[in-house]
Amino acid sequence: MSFAIRHNRQRLPDIPMAEDLTIPLPGFPSLVVRFRTFEARKESKGLTFTNRLSISVEESWAMLSNTCRELEGKFVDYFERSTERFMFPVGISMPSLPPRLDADRCLAWLDRQPDCFVVFACFGSECPLTTQDLATLLLGLEESEISFLCGLFGHAGAELQSV
Repeated sequence: MSFAIRHNRQRLPDIPMAEDLTIPLPGFPSLVVRFRTFEARKESKGLTFTNRLSISVEESWAMLSNTCRELEGKFVDYFERSTERFMFPVGISMPSLPPRLDADRCLAWLDRQPDCFVVFACFGSECPLTTQDLATLLLGLEESEISFLCGLFGHAGAELQSV
């Protein structure tokens, strides 16, 4: 999640539109961009979500982003270079763990596994998988007979209990 801090600044040249972001951008760290329906759909003023975000960036002085430099430093640097705006990574906000989670049991299980032998998969709310996609991924991991640990938060975990 990011927030634009509005401040009068010069206009940016050629802000990319949604259709432009489906191809690699010069100087952008390797990334495949795929839009979800709500991001590509035009709203009442004829703008897509991405177009509105581009306009917000263009009219801002800086951006606050729910990330940290250790994880996405290349993207923070790219944003600052390409937009001539500051980006302030404000850390990743993590919800409190539910009291029912038995962390000691998970850690004890991990301690019993051979080194470099466990796949850890954790999917959060920033880009959630559909229940069907998540079930397919987890069933594939199970069928591979590789030890894995998956952190599920929110409604997807509840829906998967029936899978």
